[in-house]
Amino acid sequence: MKQLPWASYALIYLFFCPFSLMADDHVVTRQTRSYNGRTSRPRTQEVWICDNAVSINTGAVILIQRYDLGKTWMIFTRERRYLETPLPATAPAPQPEARIQERGFSYEPEFDWEAQRATAADTVNGVPCTRWTLYGEADYATEQRTLFVTHDVPINMERYWTRLKACNISEQLKAVFNRHPMLKSGFPLRSVVTRENAIAPTLRYHFDTLTLEKAQAPDAVYALPQGYTPVDTQEQLFAR
Repeated sequence: MKQLPWASYALIYLFFCPFSLMADDHVVTRQTRSYNGRTSRPRTQEVWICDNAVSINTGAVILIQRYDLGKTWMIFTRERRYLETPLPATAPAPQPEARIQERGFSYEPEFDWEAQRATAADTVNGVPCTRWTLYGEADYATEQRTLFVTHDVPINMERYWTRLKACNISEQLKAVFNRHPMLKSGFPLRSVVTRENAIAPTLRYHFDTLTLEKAQAPDAVYALPQGYTPVDTQEQLFAR
């Protein structure tokens, strides 16, 4: 039998291996929250993304989505337990409208958004950025998001948008990004989110990007940690 060249073996390995040797997208952000005159301790979130998986690590909680297995693992590191659920096949069904009195503490404003791009150049840690301001108005709240967006992005922004960003914003805000391709294709090195609620003090979040790179993910970053106990429900996962 004729021996295949070395390059052919490499291609076969990359095809069958669930996580290839190609570099993954690596993003580390730091967040602070200010409310009622107090600012929280900085919290760090580390994200790894490849074609088959996403890992989001906040320290106390790790969320792993395995697209090759069709599974999601929510892992509580302090309690050393995890919940396994299937990846959703479709977006959640829209909820029926309800009066504000019926929404209780779970009420989430539905904002109408407008976007404005600054003409003057900005920099964040020496990196040239474009400043965008998003204005959101709802019946009982307003929100402003100031984003310092760089287009010198080393990661796969299409994959980042599909796997992470588009899954964590409202349909109204998603439409704003779709209307402004430069906003969608860039990455915010810094974000400041200010929300004014009807009867509560101003709430402000401050996000800074600490790491934005392509890198080889550590071993087992997309795998369940050893020695953790599985649970069957969210109630068991969050139980004290």
